[in-house]
Amino acid sequence: MGYYTTASGSFSTSMGYGTTASALYLTAMGASVEATESESLAVSGNVHSKGVFLHADERLIKEVEEVEGGESLEVVKGLRVVSHRPSEAHCRHMNKTESECEERNVGLLGQDTVPEAFSSGSSIKLVGSDEAIDDVLGLNVHALLANLVGGMQKQAQEIEELRAEIEALRN
Repeated sequence: MGYYTTASGSFSTSMGYGTTASALYLTAMGASVEATESESLAVSGNVHSKGVFLHADERLIKEVEEVEGGESLEVVKGLRVVSHRPSEAHCRHMNKTESECEERNVGLLGQDTVPEAFSSGSSIKLVGSDEAIDDVLGLNVHALLANLVGGMQKQAQEIEELRAEIEALRN
């Protein structure tokens, strides 16, 4: 549906302008997004929702192993939180005004963060530009959240150990 859209994957849908859905059970929406990951939704703009639920049911997984909190803490310590503005080409693509593009955002960059928390299933051809960004990285919120929780648990354990040590030294 739309202009210059292609849905070549079985049971796939493509909507908007210049979108392509080329894998199984896939939906591509927005402007100039090419979606290639089966069973996914690729959107070139923002998604607003009342809630987002990620599968977290043990009946869907096997070979469960506990992750040491220390490993998660090291992952969290390695996260690089950055402040940034969108590139001019991405601003044009998102049809934002110059003043909207001056607004800074805070986030994480997929290129230098937790590898298991990022993957790619889409590419974007920036509208109004000859620039194409292949394999745009996306954040796996579930993987990142798990590392954050594990890191917090490890910190809580270390704090309790330090409190006990301080109490012993006081006595």
